Amino acid sequence: MIINFASTPGNLTYDIIGNSFSGGTFVVQESTNGTAWTALHTFTTVPASYTTTTDVPNPASRYIRFFYQNKVSGNVGIDNVTIAAGVSAAQEISIKQGTTTIVNGGTYSFASPVSTLSPVTFTVFNLGLATLNISAATITGPAAADYAISTTVPFAVNATSNTPLVINFTPSVAGTRSAILTITNDDANANPYIINLDGIGGTLATEPSAQATNLLFTNVKSYHLTANYTAAAGTPSGYIVLRRTGAAVTDVPVDGTVYQRGDNVGSSQVVVSGNTTGFFPSNIVANTTYHFAVFTYNGSGVYRNYLTTAPLTGNVTSDGSMQPTNYYSTVSTANATFVTDLHNKINPHTTQFYSNFGPYMVTNFLARDTVNNQRVITCSYSGQNELYTEPFDWSSNNFAREHSYPQSWMPTVNDPGFQTDQNTAIIIC
Repeated sequence: MIINFASTPGNLTYDIIGNSFSGGTFVVQESTNGTAWTALHTFTTVPASYTTTTDVPNPASRYIRFFYQNKVSGNVGIDNVTIAAGVSAAQEISIKQGTTTIVNGGTYSFASPVSTLSPVTFTVFNLGLATLNISAATITGPAAADYAISTTVPFAVNATSNTPLVINFTPSVAGTRSAILTITNDDANANPYIINLDGIGGTLATEPSAQATNLLFTNVKSYHLTANYTAAAGTPSGYIVLRRTGAAVTDVPVDGTVYQRGDNVGSSQVVVSGNTTGFFPSNIVANTTYHFAVFTYNGSGVYRNYLTTAPLTGNVTSDGSMQPTNYYSTVSTANATFVTDLHNKINPHTTQFYSNFGPYMVTNFLARDTVNNQRVITCSYSGQNELYTEPFDWSSNNFAREHSYPQSWMPTVNDPGFQTDQNTAIIIC
């Protein structure tokens, strides 16, 4: 098991247990680059019950791994792994707006009425023990003229201290007023520190100028399909796809509202919302027509603005059967070569292990979208609906797996003596 972290580590704490461990070597190692490893703790004996252990990594390390170096007999269990935040001897810059950390290269969204000055305060933190020096702060980008730096620069931030950096925003027109804040400093790992300023004049981002084009459906089967489309001109922030069964989508998303997969918009359901040019809808059933509408949007959060006119639309009908027409036409139980014919028909094939039932069958076949970006699955026996957030976990959801081949797929379905009560599909309970 390998753990990667981005800054100076503090103490490493973990619980370790040995299950009939004997004669081997289990090591905890550290690395600055993920390639060259040195021992942090070497175990030639492991406690028979969970024991909390604490190690002190090198401040320059950025990787920790737990490694069974020489196994003779038994196993080792690791739990409750924690790496505390360390304090660097050098200066370390971090920036927050309020209580939210703005990562280097991240984006901060805010708004102000047109022609109204609104100050935005970023707090520059020094997480290290050496003085952090801010030598310059500049604003560039398409709407740079709408911004001004209020704080006097240069300035210094003492060890483990912080200093405010105030930006004045005065939008000249309504809509998106984007710019880039570049903070020059002497942190060797984060110079310059860049924040993308997503300022909004008024209440909404600028509406996109165009919709996506060329909606194509591929890999259409009775239980799934995929779709892709060409990105819209003008590089919008993202796309929302609505789906409706049996009729065209007439609903439209509401400006200022962020939808998640599974949310309802009128009589339609959200398939995906984000910066993507493809989707894989869940809960596809045989011989059903699905209608889709793709809308572009700009902005994030309450500033999101949808282009609701002339969305990209399309529809597709799922196959009526999982089995291709005449797939078993060359296989007959009446032939002396039945076993050989069947073997040749199903080979070569890809083996799926029982442990893959969750990621394959649940994710791609059985799960249905519901509100708040959650999924729901139904027990075949009891009819119980189980609501969950991905990934699906058998233990926490108290569900188990079963599987069988549906006899309706086989040529014997029409044979005398066929038992209809055994006509079962792949099930989950």
